[in-house]
Amino acid sequence: MNENQSTLAGERTQNSWGHTPGPWFVMANLSGTSPLHPMCSVWSGRETQESIVCNSCMPDNAKLIAAAPDMLAALHAAMNWFTPPNDKKPFPGKQIADAIIKAQ
Repeated sequence: MNENQSTLAGERTQNSWGHTPGPWFVMANLSGTSPLHPMCSVWSGRETQESIVCNSCMPDNAKLIAAAPDMLAALHAAMNWFTPPNDKKPFPGKQIADAIIKAQ
């Protein structure tokens, strides 16, 4: 585990990047929205819904927001791949592709 990852044991805390640790997920707001203007929330902690990251956002924006921790991790993995001596590891193409799919 590196300095930017949160521990799974005990309470989740902010990581050294300063944001709520992922994964984040989208949840539809069923009250107070209309079919013409559906709204979603983005939460951390899929099982526990530990904290709200973003409230009342459009569904496409919510997907992009929820993918932010995955995209940041993929960018760090890609940067590590370009930085010796870590450049001997396989390129994190699948991690990058998965983050893009989550954001779409």
